[in-house]
Amino acid sequence: TYLFAYLFGFLLASLAAVTMIFAARVLHEKTPEIQEPRIITFLADTSYAVYLFHWPFYIIFSQLMSNLPAVILTIIFSYFFAILSFYIIEPLIAGKSNPLIRKISRLPHIKPISAGAAGILTLITLIIIAVAPQVGAFETDLMVNGFKQAQTNIGQTKTLAEQAELSRLGISEGTSL
Repeated sequence: TYLFAYLFGFLLASLAAVTMIFAARVLHEKTPEIQEPRIITFLADTSYAVYLFHWPFYIIFSQLMSNLPAVILTIIFSYFFAILSFYIIEPLIAGKSNPLIRKISRLPHIKPISAGAAGILTLITLIIIAVAPQVGAFETDLMVNGFKQAQTNIGQTKTLAEQAELSRLGISEGTSL
């Protein structure tokens, strides 16, 4: 039932997650000479940024095209910006350097190019903000469905309350007064 899922399902899922994390940690400590595959390290490094970037991209692309192309573009752009964020922007902010940053910093005229790109992106952002609709179709659909769900819940609550009142008075269901 739903009650069991809410009361115990989340607890069991959390305990299973803790057990898996603990087991992975123990395995990692028992095998220090074994390196993780590079793809696993890459996914671990970029997963949080992908989590942050994916939803805005999906909202944007789902407004412009059907679901499958929107998902594909969301994955591509999310990973592009996650890579940019984790391997370039975050180390620069932290004052650290890596081979990629050192290679980029040796490019001629990189500072004016970066400043120009930031200015162009800022201008594009301001233009999009100025011409964007107040509420998109996706948000409208979410709001309408939320209202419908609330209306259904209110109707169910009213029906249950009326049935409880009638049974308290000893009047069987279907009796006309």
